[in-house]
Amino acid sequence: MPVKILSREDFISQGGLQSRPWHHNYLAMYNSLIDGIVTDPALMVVPLDDHMVHRSDGVFEAFKCVNGNIYNLERHLERLDKSAAAIFLNLPVSRETLRDLVVETTRAGGKREAVIRIFISRGPGGFSVDPTEPPAAQVYIVVTTLITPDNSDFERGIPAITVQVPLKPSFFANIKATNYLPNMLVKLAAKQAGVTYAIALDENNCLTEGATESVAIVDRQGCLITPVMDRIIKGTTVGRVMELADDMARQGKMLNPQFGFIPLADTYQAGEVMFLGTSIDILPVVNLDGKKIGTGQPGPVYRLLREAFLKDINENKDFLTPVFDG
Repeated sequence: MPVKILSREDFISQGGLQSRPWHHNYLAMYNSLIDGIVTDPALMVVPLDDHMVHRSDGVFEAFKCVNGNIYNLERHLERLDKSAAAIFLNLPVSRETLRDLVVETTRAGGKREAVIRIFISRGPGGFSVDPTEPPAAQVYIVVTTLITPDNSDFERGIPAITVQVPLKPSFFANIKATNYLPNMLVKLAAKQAGVTYAIALDENNCLTEGATESVAIVDRQGCLITPVMDRIIKGTTVGRVMELADDMARQGKMLNPQFGFIPLADTYQAGEVMFLGTSIDILPVVNLDGKKIGTGQPGPVYRLLREAFLKDINENKDFLTPVFDG
């Protein structure tokens, strides 16, 4: 039986713009191709011939709005600039305009708690690998519901596993590009093992990162250590947490934090292990690969850092961009 060739009207009448079950968390999208914001999830689309879609030729950032304020926006925009420059992708709008678009799109989503993602793509215009094919780069900004772990995960901790997944070379690892195949494989391994989170190991069996999270340990001496940011991108959350840890070290509340190589064997012997990321903030790992970490309970350094970080998110006006009045 031949497949129908649909007109534009046929496409719409056949349900081409109907809502899907997974749309309930989609709040708003800005699309530079139409220079407008839509709040109907069925209209939140990107052309298939956009080089970001078929060649992963694009960069992105993800950050959150908490209590009506976007947290750490400027650092995300700085990293977006660096990622785009690394692949010779010119941002199609100024930093000021992009900031305004982020605020307006977040406001259109109508939620004071949300996740915002900016995508800068090479743009639509052909299906080859040639980056000069698209006539202009594009901006897509998507606002979705902020989904966080259960409160019990923060209080009791979570299990995790380690996995061996091929890592990107250093140059590509430090670009926040839309090619997330290794990250997807880390998440898939976690799901197949019946847990939510996994940590990727390098060829030397040292910790790198989770699917979308940074990791850190507290060694038996009480020192906070996070992996060297060589073949993994420096997360904005872990960067800010390390700054807060530096402040607390100067106050004598903890030892000086460090970057270093963290062998898996040392991780099993650590006093604490934790994930750090945009949607989770700081999340304690109390069981890794079936082995108890420390006492099997969230540790004192985690609690100290989480309290300081939540205060930073909610009160530090230097890192907050207001979205809603009041």
